[in-house]
Amino acid sequence: MRIRDVDPAQVKKLIIVDTKQPDRIGPLAELLKNKDIEVHIYDHHPFNEGDIRGSYEKADMVGATATILAEVLREKKLRPTPMEATILTLGIYEETGCLLFPSTTERDLLAVAYLIRKGANLTIVSEYVKIDLRREELELLSELLGSSQELTIKGIRIILAKASRDSYIGDAAILAHKIMDIEDIDAVIIILSMEGKTILVARSRVQELDVSALLREFGGGGHHHAAAATVKADSPDMLADRIARMLPEHVRPGKIAADIMTQPVITIPWDSPIAEAADMMTKYGVNVLPVIRDGVYEGLISRETVEKSLFHGFRQNRVIDFCSTEKLTVTSDTPVRDIETMMIEQNQKFMPVLEGNKVIGAITRTDLLRMLYEEFLKKRRIDKEDTAGPHFSSRNLSDGSGTSFRRMSIL
Repeated sequence: MRIRDVDPAQVKKLIIVDTKQPDRIGPLAELLKNKDIEVHIYDHHPFNEGDIRGSYEKADMVGATATILAEVLREKKLRPTPMEATILTLGIYEETGCLLFPSTTERDLLAVAYLIRKGANLTIVSEYVKIDLRREELELLSELLGSSQELTIKGIRIILAKASRDSYIGDAAILAHKIMDIEDIDAVIIILSMEGKTILVARSRVQELDVSALLREFGGGGHHHAAAATVKADSPDMLADRIARMLPEHVRPGKIAADIMTQPVITIPWDSPIAEAADMMTKYGVNVLPVIRDGVYEGLISRETVEKSLFHGFRQNRVIDFCSTEKLTVTSDTPVRDIETMMIEQNQKFMPVLEGNKVIGAITRTDLLRMLYEEFLKKRRIDKEDTAGPHFSSRNLSDGSGTSFRRMSIL
């Protein structure tokens, strides 16, 4: 039925799916004034101030509302037809970017598995899931990239992109993910004006920026990593300026070297013999030693270099003659994200932290991995609303492994 053909007096139940905002349901919002109407809500976004509340609410933080509906079917032991299972699977794949978006959860995968058991046809799903962009979407993507403005706030790289269209364009979220992939950016905010209104779509890959909190200030909402809002006032240029001014308040400072570095650092005097360096490495369980002359940093000597020197009979030679002076160094306020990039690109396992010319700390790959794991546990606790996870000791572990850091960071 068309909405204009609905008699409000005859409505007994209002079921709202995939939203809780009154302005997203158009004229049906008038029905909420009738306190006798039963309201059911199914959504995969958290409740915010001003949201519609219902007598029955099923709002869980998962990647797709279709996941919640599939779980309800399973819990009630109902049997969806193969076509119904296919349609629900299509909904999950579309909302989660074929299960690749950061908002995807374990429950989304389990829901797909359940639906496949009930006869979901992935061949049909693959025909309908949007993978390649249509011509008009490619043109819009090109315009968004051409208008993009990159901001770096507290070490976080964010792109603001804007465009205008006379007619409606499909899911702008796909374009946001395309921009993030093309530009290898931390977050993107799209401002798209069309059909007399402006749509804001935001995506974030980092914990430092909660885009749902940002877009709540525009009446929108969503997840930490994905959010949207509809604005009826302001031009795209004015919105871009406003968002740029607001972003510093919403970007939390990222970690810096001082937050994760190990200190004090075991060092060795420049004129010490190679044999002494070998003894120190064995005694303290380290693989790299900073070389110091009169308190000033001179370079690094590694276990590999020491072992080669011993093999060739240079036990009594000074460490300064064999140390590397070309290794990168950082200061205590260097963003950890930059340190990670430097250590990966230069294949450097040990990063000295200097204050002036003096060593005040050091960062190893183990320190970076521990930080990444802690952030992973923290994100999982937020997503599942769990209690605190394991506690990590401040004791540093030596990094003697040759395992690829990039591979470990993915794990």
